[in-house]
Amino acid sequence: MKIVPAEITDIENIMTIIASCVKDMENKDIFQWNEHYPDRSIIVDDIRTESAYILIEDGKCAAYVSINEDQPEEYKTIKWSENPQKCLVVHRLSVHPDRQGKGTAGELMKFIEAFALKNNYSFIRLDAYSKNPAALKLYEKNGFRRMGEGYFPFREYSFYFYEKSLII
Repeated sequence: MKIVPAEITDIENIMTIIASCVKDMENKDIFQWNEHYPDRSIIVDDIRTESAYILIEDGKCAAYVSINEDQPEEYKTIKWSENPQKCLVVHRLSVHPDRQGKGTAGELMKFIEAFALKNNYSFIRLDAYSKNPAALKLYEKNGFRRMGEGYFPFREYSFYFYEKSLII
């Protein structure tokens, strides 16, 4: 298992992961993503800005995540613990359904934290759909604290906003 920066040639594999995740979530009555989000243009932008990473397992692309400093507008409504100088934000973490429940997401979380520490980030932030119990469990298991709740456009249910301090 290795995690590497995504390249434009990985776009089809990434879109397959995302489409598989959308279908899997819909089968579980989780309507977090759809055919409009995340779309190809968002993923291409992630790759062009060098914030896209893929997890390769057994020679196949098994998971995707984007990490950067971009905090959505909705984050401004949350009372965070501090206003850090450097904050890493996790976007679009997705694991192919065939790899879910096998530690793949945990490996991505370890990578994200190691990346943050190596690059002198003091906090990691992310949001998770309140109706996605697997995601909520993953983030809480990995030491993230729920800091608030809010809504994104075109979503029926709320999102929880999480933060993890890396300050020792």
